[in-house]
Amino acid sequence: GPAVGITCRNNLTGEEFEVRSKAIIFAGGPFTDSLRKLEDPDCKNAVKGAAGTHVVLPGYYCADGIGLLDINTSDGRFLFFLPWQGSTLVGTTDRKED
Repeated sequence: GPAVGITCRNNLTGEEFEVRSKAIIFAGGPFTDSLRKLEDPDCKNAVKGAAGTHVVLPGYYCADGIGLLDINTSDGRFLFFLPWQGSTLVGTTDRKED
């Protein structure tokens, strides 16, 4: 059936307990496909990586809590401005990774 929670273990005490939820978010990042294949070795890949360039600028280049993502640049790359630890992270994808 569908996942509804997890069993956690405190590695200091060995105590185990359950955490249940109405929704579960699978945030596997670059490891998503390898984690999915643990359950279904025949599943198709869902994630493709990309290499890019990133620059950290002063925080005033981005409004607090608001970022910008342009997925329709003239050369086909993504461009983003994101608030990050009091600064602004600016980046682009240079190439897709295989």
